[in-house]
Amino acid sequence: MPYSNEEKSAGIYTVTGDILPIQVIDTRRLSPEENLWLRDLDNRLDAAETDRITAKIYKLEKAVQIGAYLDADVIEWLQSGGAGYQTRMNAILREAMLHSVS
Repeated sequence: MPYSNEEKSAGIYTVTGDILPIQVIDTRRLSPEENLWLRDLDNRLDAAETDRITAKIYKLEKAVQIGAYLDADVIEWLQSGGAGYQTRMNAILREAMLHSVS
């Protein structure tokens, strides 16, 4: 799906074409009142919120559970990064898929 960019209002853009739409804000174009409101926002999510969003994305993507045999050292390497090794494995495979030459 191609990406598209739409300016919703002065300095506020919505980028679509990925799993979730992204909002980009150019604070240089916002009014002083809008900048004051944004000052208190942050982009930190706790683990529970991250897990909730990840689960929602899986449902959107209609993830399929499979069984696979992988080399032990590959699994050890994936698991060495902590929780979420299956998500990392999927990201690695997706990156390879997107960059493959047919």
